[in-house]
Amino acid sequence: MAKDFDVIVIGGGVAGLTAAAYLAQAGMSVGIFEQQHKLGGLAGAFSRRDFLFEQALQWIVSCHPGGTIYNCREELGLTLSFKQLDPWCRQIGPGFDVLLSSNVREWVGELCRLFPKEAGAIQRLTADALKLFRRIPDTPRKPNDMLTKWEKLKIGLMTLLNMKLYRKYLGISIQDLLVQEFKDPQVRTFFYSLCPAGSASALLLLTTIGWIKEGRFYYPVGGGQAIIDSLRQVIVENGGEIICGRAVERILVEDDRAVGVVLSGGDEVGSDYVAAACDAMQLYSKMLPPGAVPDYVLENLKELEPWTSYFLISLGVDDSVTQLGSWHHHITYCPALMDALESEDPTHWLINVVDNSFADNLHAPPGCRSIAIGAPVSFEYRQRWQTISEMRGPEYTALKEEVAAALLASAERILPGLRNRIRVADVATPITYRRYTGNWKGARRGWLPTVEGMSRLRRESTALPGLFQCGHWHVPSGSISGAMQSGKNAALLILQEVG
Repeated sequence: MAKDFDVIVIGGGVAGLTAAAYLAQAGMSVGIFEQQHKLGGLAGAFSRRDFLFEQALQWIVSCHPGGTIYNCREELGLTLSFKQLDPWCRQIGPGFDVLLSSNVREWVGELCRLFPKEAGAIQRLTADALKLFRRIPDTPRKPNDMLTKWEKLKIGLMTLLNMKLYRKYLGISIQDLLVQEFKDPQVRTFFYSLCPAGSASALLLLTTIGWIKEGRFYYPVGGGQAIIDSLRQVIVENGGEIICGRAVERILVEDDRAVGVVLSGGDEVGSDYVAAACDAMQLYSKMLPPGAVPDYVLENLKELEPWTSYFLISLGVDDSVTQLGSWHHHITYCPALMDALESEDPTHWLINVVDNSFADNLHAPPGCRSIAIGAPVSFEYRQRWQTISEMRGPEYTALKEEVAAALLASAERILPGLRNRIRVADVATPITYRRYTGNWKGARRGWLPTVEGMSRLRRESTALPGLFQCGHWHVPSGSISGAMQSGKNAALLILQEVG
């Protein structure tokens, strides 16, 4: 068929925009198709009156020299700046109220004073985390298939150095590790609050402790939208074309090769390559014709577990909120012990309270702040949020209001008087996330890196020539930095094939 672009990118989130930016910078003609009417996916922001709210962003990593986001900024000339979050977060729960900073000795010492019978286990776990993190090199700046023998050898040597720790932690989940290491349920709850994903590999918890120690948590000035806007600028300046409000329904395949896409409405657009930066289940179950890839690809995906979805309350509040109770720019509050945090009762759920105005004055008008109160929660909660085929009726609305009231009540336990300072409010459920992103089960971060699932991700290449994939569905972390590196990798693989 006729060629309209060298490369078509499906999805205008961080990964798709990063891939498009590198391809356009290299001189290729690129077309990005985004189903929504604005770019960004969950990394973007939305407005309510004079307030700017983040859809998912709480923090990012890999902004340090040598980190993925830092490298992308330098290579693409992105107009981005970051504010370091150190101290990072205040953890509040049964028996603890601890401020986490790069001074790990200080907060570990505080934990040991609070829980003297668990002091030895606390020190062992944190020591192992720091030892492991010091030996982990930064994410490679290119795909594994493009690494030199020396680069592969270096990674292999680092793996050997960490083999004892890998064997200890790789094959166990966070929840099982905490039950194994600690007898006190309050200590289990504290460490769980650092990475509240019980079935994820314990390596994720250890990595989080390493990030805290090295001061690796940052917030982009301008929020996630600043990342999206800077990538968009690079694409447009290099001749890329961005089309919003047009969903890709199918990928065209001719002679066993991806050759373009079919848009909603039936229009066909041709290309030499297609880079899919979209939901993995949608890609393999709906977009590709039968037989385009082996059946086991979709079957393997069905065995993976996505990150849990989220219930988000976005609030525009008076600036006096910073004078309330336990205020900090990021609070994780556990109103119950670990085993009850995922119960049916929303008054028990772990919540995050995040001040999106902390890094800049762009999120709220003078005298106000933009904050988010949220809780990880299943897409299947209460019969899929009292919907029928995800259609929202009065039962859905009532449940949405019930959960919002419960989470606000939890927040007021640590920030008494919060309700009286609210000027603007917006509420999103897992159904909202599913509706706006198309993500499988309303997931916010792709596949959860479980013990069983970490080795099953295929990364950027696919079994169909001409088709590449990128984004948080194809990297184990599901982070913004991981999505950016994945987008870059897909672009580099295409450029390598083009020669």
